[in-house]
Amino acid sequence: MALPISIKVTIIISVTLGLIYFYLPFLFGAPYLPSNKKETSTIVSFAKKYCKKKNPKALDLGSGNGKLILALSKSGIESKGFEINPLLLWLTKLKIYFKKSKLKNKVSVSQKNFMLENLNKYDIITIFQTKKMMKKLEGKLQKELKKDSIVISNEWKFPNWKFLKQEGQIYLYRKE
Repeated sequence: MALPISIKVTIIISVTLGLIYFYLPFLFGAPYLPSNKKETSTIVSFAKKYCKKKNPKALDLGSGNGKLILALSKSGIESKGFEINPLLLWLTKLKIYFKKSKLKNKVSVSQKNFMLENLNKYDIITIFQTKKMMKKLEGKLQKELKKDSIVISNEWKFPNWKFLKQEGQIYLYRKE
């Protein structure tokens, strides 16, 4: 028995949107993989403990579902996320809207390709990218970040930049 044309069209559109929204980001960096609670807690702890700036600004490169920028904001750190996936961007904006009363500081998310943005106004950079992207990001961050800015990476290390501290698979770097 053949499927009706409306079901065929629905299947084609659904598969196409799924490929665009969930796999396209993989071509530019990392697929969507959220940090777990322990990783998020460690990243927030590193940000609070090792950032020397009094009122730091944090940026999450590839902010996914917004979990990390919300956690940073709740801890008192002004946080921004860059996310290219429109579904994850929309989800994050909804979370920000519904949790704004619990947030201690400014939090926002934008649909941007972080490789095309200048990152020099941020004191804390958080990343959960792939090995391939870490190589590209290393030079960009060394060039653009201010002295004493920190970078906190989940899972992946930079090829040449020596980390200051490691806890599990979380790595802390400081721009000298």
